[in-house]
Amino acid sequence: IGQGDEIVEVDGSSVLNRSPFEVSSLIQESPVAVPKGSEPPPAAISFIRSSDGKKISVEVPRKRIDDEPVLETSLKRENGVRVGYVRLLEFDSAAERELAAALE
Repeated sequence: IGQGDEIVEVDGSSVLNRSPFEVSSLIQESPVAVPKGSEPPPAAISFIRSSDGKKISVEVPRKRIDDEPVLETSLKRENGVRVGYVRLLEFDSAAERELAAALE
């Protein structure tokens, strides 16, 4: 999958009009329960190649996602105003959930 290519399906389901976070989550998270210590099944991804418009299907291995934080937050006072900073360490399926929690 290259720059400019458009992912159109993940595991047989259309991802058109979905956010990058949603597509990332679908690719990373297994659609079936995976026993602890086992690897999830590969993600079946179909995309349209930007160079020629051809639809291509590939399988990409999934990795088990650990519960390590994907962002860092800090609150500082600048010129008398409290300012919050969020540093996104990874762009994965946990990023959207953790970002939403950090902003609450």
